Amino acid sequence: GTIPAMTKITIGARVYFPLADASGTGTVNAPVVAAEPGLAGNVSAGAPATLGATLAGISTAGTVAAGGITNGVDLEPLSRVAQRLQQRLRRPPGDGSTADIERWILELPGNTRAWVYPLDPAIGQYSVAFVRDDDPTTIIPDSYAMELTRNYLQSRTSPTAGRLTVRSLVGRTLTWRVNFTPSSEAIRLSAETAVRELVRSEAEPGLVFDAGRVSDAIASAPRVVRHRMVSFSPTLAMPTEIYTDAAIVLA
Repeated sequence: GTIPAMTKITIGARVYFPLADASGTGTVNAPVVAAEPGLAGNVSAGAPATLGATLAGISTAGTVAAGGITNGVDLEPLSRVAQRLQQRLRRPPGDGSTADIERWILELPGNTRAWVYPLDPAIGQYSVAFVRDDDPTTIIPDSYAMELTRNYLQSRTSPTAGRLTVRSLVGRTLTWRVNFTPSSEAIRLSAETAVRELVRSEAEPGLVFDAGRVSDAIASAPRVVRHRMVSFSPTLAMPTEIYTDAAIVLA
């Protein structure tokens, strides 16, 4: 059977439409877009879906396919727009400079922090990495976001900019063993929240946080009186690894 383009499909309380006709035998897979943009339009695989029209040879009941519906993002907050404008004023546009490339990455919806590595992995080449802090499950971009960013950069840069590589990042959880005096679960959680905020605001690919920087974050947390840093894991062995979360374990 065939599901025509723009056929209404309801999933939960939200409406979706296929942008092109979708046909198949036995099972019809129809790529869809949400009628309203935003994170709320992302749906997990297996969610029930209902066709808004009766079509010959096709059941009105279906499910969201493996992989789910992804890459919906909310409107960029004004605070982040202001940050990008300030960056533009501090570093005016050039002829495909590192600052330009970083700015172009952040022009795409959902991309929130970016890094550019000239001459990587060799002369005549460069690589980039970016994260998506507002995505609901992980800040690590998926293959779709990486491909979208790669294509956008290639459309903006000149051929003389060199061959582009988009780094595939690997997220790690920074875990510190800490001794607190006094010690309680509430104190541990307060310290963990402080370190999480540090990681989520300052983490970069390949960056291992100095113990003193983490200790300062813990010391500033409510309820913490005295503490002693014991050990942490894991270290970041590769430049594509980045801390995406943090945990505190009582020593």
